Amino acid sequence: MHQDKKINSIALYLLTIGVSFLLGMGVGYDSRPQVELATGINNKETPAALAQTDFAPFWTTWNLINEKYVNGKLGAEDNGTTTKKKMPTDQEKVYGAIQGLVSSLGDPYSVFMTPEQAESFQTEISGTFEGVGMELGIKEGVITVVAPLEGTPAKKAGVQSGDKLISIEDKATFGMSVEEAVSLIRGKKGTAVKLTFAREGEQDPIEIKIVRDTIDIPT
Repeated sequence: MHQDKKINSIALYLLTIGVSFLLGMGVGYDSRPQVELATGINNKETPAALAQTDFAPFWTTWNLINEKYVNGKLGAEDNGTTTKKKMPTDQEKVYGAIQGLVSSLGDPYSVFMTPEQAESFQTEISGTFEGVGMELGIKEGVITVVAPLEGTPAKKAGVQSGDKLISIEDKATFGMSVEEAVSLIRGKKGTAVKLTFAREGEQDPIEIKIVRDTIDIPT
């Protein structure tokens, strides 16, 4: 009997050590830096030059989005309709973070372009692209027509300098960058795009359907 009690005491002791070890591992795992919890990402190391910068809020937010965001949830659009919001890919989230970083400069001449947008930009400066032919900019936080190019579909359709672009194919432009708007407006020659503008002196929005064409511009 004495021997059995001794064996039971040893077993209980070992069990206590094992449970403590597992609990310690669990606590250690949960208390890891947030950057280590973000998996499936390359090149997460912080450069030495930024060693004094606290990136913890960024990685905390990143992980919260991955854990809590409801993929496919419904979102309300400005026109009263609802659309399903798709979870962005990790790469799209990185691009979004870089866009926010560049916008923090407050400089309208500094922009970040995704590879697709950069390719579109290279096409534009080559002198020829397919679209409607109008120059856009940001004025008071709103995408605004700087000027329609002479002889282009936009000019012929009646687009005017100062027109504020409020939607593209019923997609609201609020919070949209010029590059995003341009990518939506451009398209294959012969296809049409519906643009809605707010114009000074006009009470109601102006809806214009423009057929895309090849646009020749000086570089």
